[in-house]
Amino acid sequence: MSDNDYSLDDFGQRIKAVRRRLNMTQKEFGEAVDLSVSFISDIESGRSKACLDFFFNLARKFNINLYYLILGEGEIIDTQGHHPTMGNKKVGQSINTINELLWYTDRSPMMLHTMLGFASRFIHENREYLIKEIEESEENKSS
Repeated sequence: MSDNDYSLDDFGQRIKAVRRRLNMTQKEFGEAVDLSVSFISDIESGRSKACLDFFFNLARKFNINLYYLILGEGEIIDTQGHHPTMGNKKVGQSINTINELLWYTDRSPMMLHTMLGFASRFIHENREYLIKEIEESEENKSS
């Protein structure tokens, strides 16, 4: 199994956790997001990638936390009922934190699509460096 397959498996497990948290069968979940049962099964098992619209639709339709979907962090459902704020910043000002980035991606399908595309390309093009950096960071944490 390649590292890429592992990432798909990990994402698939998060999607399965989302579906179960919503108390839905694969059929019900597929109908709710306009995907076939077999495609939902393929996503959950790591055999298929989800399209970008899938992320956005889950976040909007079911109040799913984008942090959880993309990074695997935080609660599945946005239980706070609100999103990270931009504070006194105005739209278009410089982004300095992940919260600010997610503020934009949560509100703009174009931003979400662009960031996921950029991240995918960046990870693909810098895979070896990123793996080394992550391994070093994990070693430092355990020291």
